[in-house]
Order: sequence, then structure tokens, then C-alpha cells
Amino acid sequence: MKLETERLVIDHLTMPDLDAFAAIEADEQVRRYIDGKTRTRAQTADYIGSMLQSYETRGYGRYAVRSKA
Repeated sequence: MKLETERLVIDHLTMPDLDAFAAIEADEQVRRYIDGKTRTRAQTADYIGSMLQSYETRGYGRYAVRSKA
């Protein structure tokens, strides 16, 4: 799935997203609203891998929201 608005692209997570996503997942202020546990870069890479698998087997998973700018 890929959705686009005037300013955003919503699409599958990919391994090139790892740096940006790992920074988000390591942020205590972000994770406190999810489960209160931060993730390491390696854990985030594993998570992206699980999402790639989910896209293949289930047809859905967590999506990335990117600014077109």
C-alpha cells in the first residue's frame, strides 16, 4: 500500500528507514506512550524485518509516514 497526500507519503517501512526509525524507537518520550520500553538499533532492525515479513504473509503491517519535503 502506498498513499500520498499533498505533503505526505504513507508507505511500507524499509531497511533504508532504519536510521530514522531507530532514533524514534530509542526516544523515551515517544516510547512512553507505547510500552515504555525503548528499542536498540538491532531490535529496531529486527522489528522492520518482522514488518517486511508481515507485509508478505498478512498483507499489512506498520507503515512509515514521510514528508515529501
